[in-house]
Amino acid sequence: MRKFFATMFILILVTPLLTASLLSIAVRSWIFNRDFYNQLFEKRAEFILENPNLLESLIEQKGGNEEFANALTAAFYTVITPKYLEEQMQGFVDQLFEFFQGTSFKLNFQIDLTPIKDDISGEKKTNFVDAFVNNLPTCNTGKYARFPQSNFEYCLSMSTPSDILKQRIAEEMLPLLLTFMPDTINATSIDFSPITKWTSMFGFISIQQLFNIGLITLLVISILLWLVLVFIADKRFRIRLRWLGGALFLPAILTITSGFLVQSNTARNWVNLRAQQFSGTPLGADLATSILDTAQTAASRIGVAFLVVGVVAIGGASILLALGILIKPRVN
Repeated sequence: MRKFFATMFILILVTPLLTASLLSIAVRSWIFNRDFYNQLFEKRAEFILENPNLLESLIEQKGGNEEFANALTAAFYTVITPKYLEEQMQGFVDQLFEFFQGTSFKLNFQIDLTPIKDDISGEKKTNFVDAFVNNLPTCNTGKYARFPQSNFEYCLSMSTPSDILKQRIAEEMLPLLLTFMPDTINATSIDFSPITKWTSMFGFISIQQLFNIGLITLLVISILLWLVLVFIADKRFRIRLRWLGGALFLPAILTITSGFLVQSNTARNWVNLRAQQFSGTPLGADLATSILDTAQTAASRIGVAFLVVGVVAIGGASILLALGILIKPRVN
């Protein structure tokens, strides 16, 4: 009868609580880790710098033809520097952790374009115009860089010196281009208002503190019930060790399984399906590829966290089981 009650106790209480504790520990290892987010955003910045199609798709969506998008993208890459992207990404991380730590109750991820606009109209104006002109099609090919909304139509002609063309672009195109560019753009279309409304209810405590309190509470309850198990299962010390090890073994296996699931093709297919929702946005398929790449990197890191916690738990369970087997029974 003891064994029956102990087994039911494990299945109904101990296993779910220990599994939840192990999973929470794994989540805690990355969710409040700045390096985790810095590396994710750094990878996103590298993707933007290595994939000019992101900007070309956006410019074409706004009305520019392929030639205009190609020339303007080359021009923008004279002012979109790694330093600028790093500053923008670092701003996202800082805002996220201000939200986690309770110093801010808003999540408003925006890209600040004012430094770009200042560079275009200021010290990098010449480089911007030069890059635009150098990537224009030649007129004898019959192709033109067109932007119908502002009647822009440019090409390289032997009859028009490049210096004159650059002056025209600086005087005609740049002022209008700057008026088209907003000061900020949203970096994500996700609505965070439900989250911020919920967290504002805990104004006296931050999300990070709330998570830590919940994790500690969960751990205390789980360990207490895990230890109570030994009094239900058996009176012999070595048998109690076996029950403790056995009770920890299944939650450890479930945690490891969760790690493999996060890294599995099934999870990647689900992420890919969600990323395709962005295929109709101005950045189209390139944005979906970027989101998918970032999500897969995150899933890999998260999966490793689950695997590490699960393996450590397996080790603890194995030690308890081994001790329960190796300890010899007392001889009366």
